[in-house]
Order: sequence, then structure tokens, then C-alpha cells
Amino acid sequence: MNEHSNFRKQTQLDPKKSLDPEKFISYQKVQEEMVDAILNHIKRPNMKICDIGGANGVFLDYIIKNAPYPIEPYIIEINDYYKKRLVNKKINFIHGSILDGKIQDNFFDFVVFRHVLHHLVSNNIKKTYINQINSFNEIFRITKSNGYVIFVEEVNQIRIFSNLLYVLSKSFSDS
Repeated sequence: MNEHSNFRKQTQLDPKKSLDPEKFISYQKVQEEMVDAILNHIKRPNMKICDIGGANGVFLDYIIKNAPYPIEPYIIEINDYYKKRLVNKKINFIHGSILDGKIQDNFFDFVVFRHVLHHLVSNNIKKTYINQINSFNEIFRITKSNGYVIFVEEVNQIRIFSNLLYVLSKSFSDS
């Protein structure tokens, strides 16, 4: 048992209260720089790629179709709504949160963590911070030692707006 296996399940936004899945699907865009970085590092068949919070798999579908070798694509998604709406049947759907700790150590060659951090809110700022730190610990635990982590998150530098976003996010949380 390693130091990361004691993850306590933390609260996070309830996607049914905070996210219109159909709108999200329509906003999913493939980000060229990130895609190129991944495609350029696929050097052998069956590399495991995980998109945390990957919704219906638009991003992974693009990677699958353009990779130089076949890949093993995975999505970790808290909203099971997307399971039946995957755009590619090759994608393995894992229903749950990055905070669950249910993936084995050193499993993925790539972990993509896009626009998820701000969803890991809890009932106060300290617990939210703990959720976010735990998510990074978990990401590094499930990524192979020679693997890649791609992190994308928008940060608002204006404190009053950041605080407002936290309060709004918290109001959608079930905590």
C-alpha cells in the first residue's frame, strides 16, 4: 500500500446541477498545440492515454484518428451522461472522479487534465485546495514514470472575480 492509496473521497461539483451536458459537447474543441504534442510523442502501439473529465470523447477521438499507432484511450468522467454519448466506441469510459483513487499506479503514458481543477470545489477554500492538491497527487500516481501530464486550466488573476467564481461553484456543489 503506497502513500497515495489513502485518498479520502472529497466533494466536488455535481455535474447534473452545474453543467448542461449538451452545451458542453457542442463547445468541445480540439486544441491543436496539445494534440500535436501528444501525436508527436506516440512512439509505439497501444500507449494508454487518459482524458480526465473528457466528456463524450471528442478530444480523444481526434487523437485516435490521427495517431501514428493505435492507442488505448480512456476517459475518467464523473458525469455518466457521457457514457452513452461517446463519439468513438474504442474509448474506455471510467465513471468516477480523479479523487476516487481507483486507477492502478503507473498505468497511463499520457494524462490530460483540461479545465477540471475549478470543478473540485468543496464547502470551504481550504478543502477546495486539498481537493486540488489531491487531484495532482493522483494524476502523478497514475502516470508512468516516463509518461506525460498535460495540464490546461484558465486562471483569473482578479481576486474578486476568482472569489465570485468560487462562491458560484460552491453553490452548485452538493456539499
